[in-house]
Amino acid sequence: MLASVSLVVEKVGRSLRRKGIRGTLDSCLEGIEDVWFDRRFGVQTLEAVTDRRLPAGPAGIAPTKIRRLRWILRELPVAYQDFVFVDLGSGKGRALLMASEFPFQRIIGVELLPELISVAQKNIHTYSSTTQKCKNIDLICCDAARYELPSEKLVLFLSNPFERSTVSRVLSTLTDSLQKNPRPVYIVYQNPVCHDSVVGSGFAVLSMTRFYTIYTASSV
Repeated sequence: MLASVSLVVEKVGRSLRRKGIRGTLDSCLEGIEDVWFDRRFGVQTLEAVTDRRLPAGPAGIAPTKIRRLRWILRELPVAYQDFVFVDLGSGKGRALLMASEFPFQRIIGVELLPELISVAQKNIHTYSSTTQKCKNIDLICCDAARYELPSEKLVLFLSNPFERSTVSRVLSTLTDSLQKNPRPVYIVYQNPVCHDSVVGSGFAVLSMTRFYTIYTASSV
């Protein structure tokens, strides 16, 4: 018990040094909201994913905070019903569930690991919200770099799920798709470590925060 308390105190101390009081409080509130979301809807989206088969390596990939997802989705300057939402590296499906609160034409999750697809499928089946506006949700188990993008208007969501080589291949696939079928496309990139690759591929920055960047195709 004392060891657990000590670990919590140490973690809070590190957060205070890095983020200050305001930032630490915000992080605590975000964490509480994430726990509340899973318990309220009976889903499992909390744990970070650690698997050496993932391109991001053994350090693990954590799901995007609920509050941040809600903010991003509200900020998008789109008529939701005209767009398909695609999460590349969808994990356990948290972003898919949040996107379903908006009236997208349809929602697609692309994930490499079958076991995460299985968890996401259970979450989608379990999730029941009176404010849910899109129930047309599909899951595809494949390498995102090999995924053939839908021909409709797109919102692509990436929560830093890939190494640079995979991001480059995804961007190449997207560029080819846009050349064959010009249409509005928005890229939402959480923790955009490959920002230069996105801009270098011809996508313009629509908005930028310290957590995520939204890009548009030049035709938008």
